[in-house]
Amino acid sequence: EKLYLSWMAPRGIVAAAVISIFALELTQKGFEEAKILVPIIFLVIIATILIYGLSAIPLARILKLADLKPQGVLIAGISKFSLEIYKALKKYDLNALLVDNNWDKVTSARQAGYNTCFGSIVSENTHESLVLDGIGKFLALTPNKGINSLAAIHFAKVFDSSNVYQIYTAPKHKQDISKDLRSN
Repeated sequence: EKLYLSWMAPRGIVAAAVISIFALELTQKGFEEAKILVPIIFLVIIATILIYGLSAIPLARILKLADLKPQGVLIAGISKFSLEIYKALKKYDLNALLVDNNWDKVTSARQAGYNTCFGSIVSENTHESLVLDGIGKFLALTPNKGINSLAAIHFAKVFDSSNVYQIYTAPKHKQDISKDLRSN
């Protein structure tokens, strides 16, 4: 990780600041060629951005810092069913994270050794606090169809819709559920 961070560390801003002052001083002392220093340094900065940008993923793979096909599952809703799914995932060494807005359920699950997060699965604050390392799928298992649908729509943008699932509860009438609110 340290090697990766040292490779990716930004350096261009320091070079741009120093060369700007240096070029100004040289120009004031009569060296007209110094005017070309600023454009040259910006070309160097652009080149390093391209090099770092193109090398970031391959370097992360070499250093085994990137999980290209994460198989872990983010599970919305804590219930006996979701806890069993969590156990099954862990049995196969897959990452799993349970999210629920019921503090008692989250606390109980956490004390039992489950990886949990307290918050509403449709809350932007919760989304920002989630650590999704090794997680590439989403499973909506809350008892609320609307919350499941909204969460599935959001996480389809994060994980791709083919990796997003929600529990299906058959409506009494076919027209009761909009196509826009359905996921896989």
